[in-house]
Amino acid sequence: MVGQLSQNGASIAGTLAVSGSSLVCTASVVVSGLIVGTSVSASLFTTGGYTMTLTGTISSDSLSMSGAYSTAAFCANGDSGQWTATRFAAGSPTINAVTSAASYAQNQVAAEGEVSVFGSGLADSIHYATGAPYPTILGTTEVLVCNTRSLSPSTCTAAEITFASPGQVNIVLTGIGPTVQVFQPPSEFFIARVGGILDAASAAGAPTFVAIQPFAPSVFIAGNDCPMSAVAPNCSVSQGPATNGRVTRGIITDVNGKIVWSDNPARLGRYYTVWVTGLGSIRSGASPRPAVQMVFVDVPAYGYPNPSYGIIDVVYAGAVPQFPGLYQINLQIPLDIGEGPDGYGSWPCGDYGWDLTLAISVGSSYDSNPVSNPVQIPLLIKNGDVPCQP
Repeated sequence: MVGQLSQNGASIAGTLAVSGSSLVCTASVVVSGLIVGTSVSASLFTTGGYTMTLTGTISSDSLSMSGAYSTAAFCANGDSGQWTATRFAAGSPTINAVTSAASYAQNQVAAEGEVSVFGSGLADSIHYATGAPYPTILGTTEVLVCNTRSLSPSTCTAAEITFASPGQVNIVLTGIGPTVQVFQPPSEFFIARVGGILDAASAAGAPTFVAIQPFAPSVFIAGNDCPMSAVAPNCSVSQGPATNGRVTRGIITDVNGKIVWSDNPARLGRYYTVWVTGLGSIRSGASPRPAVQMVFVDVPAYGYPNPSYGIIDVVYAGAVPQFPGLYQINLQIPLDIGEGPDGYGSWPCGDYGWDLTLAISVGSSYDSNPVSNPVQIPLLIKNGDVPCQP
């Protein structure tokens, strides 16, 4: 188990073994003769005892150098265990999460895709790459992806970096990860190194590991917007998650390059581009292999969703050569969505405003393969666009 304490950027990481079943223990940590207080709480049962999470505040620590922690943990029922750790000086980098750079989902990290690494101390300043090919060292920041815990040229690949800041680093997994669908995607170890200093977890021998998918379609997020059912003059696309009845808009553009949102809704029969990452090593083209499948999962059908009715025509899918990790999918909104549910005839004449959830998958079927993060496309159907019931 890895435990961590922090004060002014200082952190420790290590292991604690407690044999008993008590849920709450107390401990004192001794660092170079200096006693600091903390608490230990058990959170998960594992073979041989509880896995312990060490949290708290270093109450008296003026040390700046690295050093070893050693402490005995005593529980209320008399159980005890020994906790050992290594202390890292203030400013050491720390990785908190590795996600898709488009959806910020941890399960959508894909080969050849754009990825965000979140944490602290990940860069000495803010740096931007000027263009592809992107560097593997930006400022003093490196991100290594390894198939073992050890730092070895034979097992690690340096990721290309597009942006680096203390709290976030964006990378591209060029040449990293599986290229075909596998039953169990491999977990790779992500290691940050800033100015030659390893991130805290990696230095403790427990680097962050993440499963890299061969394909994990992930739509870049534009923000949240008013739904088509409640469009108002003051609506706009705002940053942050969709709450209070608002909906999530992806970066989906019309033929003029304008974002599709409630004030610029999609129309039947027209063409649009969805900007994504996570299509892996897919080959570009109108009929890419493996195939890109797109569907609206909630087309109205007299009160019931009808996924099979919202199949979307994909006219092109492929990588954007100027920007490694970025892909575009060109689509046409099918006319039959507005022609009424299959077997029920046309819709009554009138104007309709819908928010349709887009699902993208790679493979033979959208319902049996990884599906993209949900975004809603606003669709406006005007009276006269398609045949209707008077």
